[in-house]
Amino acid sequence: MIIPILTLIVLCVFVLTGLIFLSILRLRFKFKKDNYHRKQAFAKMETFLLSLFAEEILPYQWAVRIPAHELGYLQEFLLPYLESLKGESFEKLVAVAHYSGLVKRLLQEANSAKDWEQAQAIYFLGLIREPQVLPLLQTGLDSDNMFWFYPSVIALARNDLQNLPRVLEALRNRSDWTEHLGVSIFAEMGEEVCPALLTALSKGETSPKIERLALAVLAHFGYQGAEAILKEYILYSKDHELQIRALRAWNQLKLTFFEGIASAMKNPDWEIRAAAVTALSSSGAVDQALLARPLLRDSNWWVRLRAAQTMLNLSPREELHIMLDNPLEDRYAKDMLRYILTREGGATCVIPTIHVL
Repeated sequence: MIIPILTLIVLCVFVLTGLIFLSILRLRFKFKKDNYHRKQAFAKMETFLLSLFAEEILPYQWAVRIPAHELGYLQEFLLPYLESLKGESFEKLVAVAHYSGLVKRLLQEANSAKDWEQAQAIYFLGLIREPQVLPLLQTGLDSDNMFWFYPSVIALARNDLQNLPRVLEALRNRSDWTEHLGVSIFAEMGEEVCPALLTALSKGETSPKIERLALAVLAHFGYQGAEAILKEYILYSKDHELQIRALRAWNQLKLTFFEGIASAMKNPDWEIRAAAVTALSSSGAVDQALLARPLLRDSNWWVRLRAAQTMLNLSPREELHIMLDNPLEDRYAKDMLRYILTREGGATCVIPTIHVL
């Protein structure tokens, strides 16, 4: 009795193993077939793309040659180009998406029950600034799933600068986004978002996290009109993190020196001191170089490093070597100067100037 049962079990195991093996072979065959068709479709699309940009064909002439079953491949093919191109080239590809029926199909998928399809469709439609996608975004904006939230807020940001209040509200209502992601969202709006962000900051329509993000966005675009609000944060902000971000933005924008930087260099917080002396370095204020000298003796290694870099940028090398030769100079200051001179490829001794007779 036991032997037939064992035989049956072994037989079942063999059958299941065979079925699993056949399933793997089927999936592998399906993947290879799909990959082959994708390569063929992409090769044709590359030819059409070159002809389109060479103005040999019009967008609709490319679109009518795309069969319905290749619209998914078209979506994959266009995506990296739409993310990087601007102007007339961008508009031509958007026209191809419309004429081919891809936009119509994606609008249907944006209402799909499958989150993956819905997120992909919304991201693509947002990328081409399709206005019909706006009513479909609220579910994604309210979602706890970042995978769904991100394409929705990107689509909202790309569509129109007037959507800035909704973008700010969406970010204010959640805390799981990173600064890098936040900058990428506002970057979709272009540099025109900077004055609108300044207005929102002045009205207090933000949270501390969004204030820090706004300073990063202003620095990202190199927006010189941010000088006044950066001064205000450096001088009066009680939030140390905001002060640090403001000083870092000042450094990135390479704005001129003002007395608030000197005051920040005396702050008890070492990160503020480090950011302040770095801002002094980028300001190019050669006449204020000596302000960095006391920080060469700072208790924090990073502050000493930034101070040494500032001295190197703003002071003549001979002055640094005089400090190195001074027996009364602080040992930690001298060690940091030697370190920074060696790291920057400079000699740690004075090279004499030879005048040819």
